[in-house]
Amino acid sequence: MKPSEYKSYLPIRLEGGNFAEWKFELDRWVFSQPPICRHIALGLINWEGVDSSVQPYYANVDKKKFEQLSFKAEELMIDVALENMNPDKFKINDLRVMSFGSLLAALSQECKKRIGSMYLTELKSRVTSKVSPKKGARHRRIYGPTDWKIEYLDILIDPFKVSEKKFIKFWNILAEKNLDEKLVPTAFEKSQCEFSRTNCLYRILQPC
Repeated sequence: MKPSEYKSYLPIRLEGGNFAEWKFELDRWVFSQPPICRHIALGLINWEGVDSSVQPYYANVDKKKFEQLSFKAEELMIDVALENMNPDKFKINDLRVMSFGSLLAALSQECKKRIGSMYLTELKSRVTSKVSPKKGARHRRIYGPTDWKIEYLDILIDPFKVSEKKFIKFWNILAEKNLDEKLVPTAFEKSQCEFSRTNCLYRILQPC
């Protein structure tokens, strides 16, 4: 039940826009550890106590020893997360005082401020996911259902040739135009809307 010794390395560092992929790799590491790490990550062990669904795991563990063990496990998880972040983009010392759950929630909110960068990362992942079934499965596990704008941008641009600054500017324009509400088709309009969406994105791309 003791957390294993670890190599504090994930395949990628958190830069901001790659939060979804970084979180995926962090989750993989957490779930490769003893159950106590997984239970902490899922919120089944927290300052309020231990959820009844996992109490049998710790029934024979002395209370003081359990507190020490859970503290060490969460400390380990936080260390792994913080050591695999770009210190130039995040205030690491401010994040050390948080619980693991609060840390991830704070990072998620911070990274959403860079939503254009996040969508560019997803678009790049979508393009590379076509290389092999394995990459395709990984992409779907990380991102789930694809936003329609990503599907159309996959046709219209090469994400590896557009600058992040230009893409963020473009994505901000999309957000301002609120296309998700304006271009939702009825069953009758669906085929026409497919053309409308593509044409609309193409026209918006021109000034970028």
